[in-house]
Amino acid sequence: GREIVARYHGDDAAEGAAREWLRIFSARQEPDDMPEVTVAPGDDGAASLIDVLRDAGLVKSGGEARRMITQGAVAIDGEKVGNVEAVLSKGDSVLLKVGKRRFGKVRVK
Repeated sequence: GREIVARYHGDDAAEGAAREWLRIFSARQEPDDMPEVTVAPGDDGAASLIDVLRDAGLVKSGGEARRMITQGAVAIDGEKVGNVEAVLSKGDSVLLKVGKRRFGKVRVK
């Protein structure tokens, strides 16, 4: 992978990508560059986790969000979530992780 990146983007980019990959997947740290999304809560001031995951683009559908939550593949600020009824409150700002590769900073405003 490093050779391909070096060929198209240069040696510095290849070295940076390799370091980032090791940091995320070997050291299990969050990536430096991740999307930041603001979602609107419902009328009750809360947003369901399923809607947040879908609106943030971390899953393609509500069904996928539900499946990922029940499989234990969703974490909020590093804590696994197993409840499909989980909600985020207005004003919350969290780091969401879905599976091994999807990260996002989400603010409920």
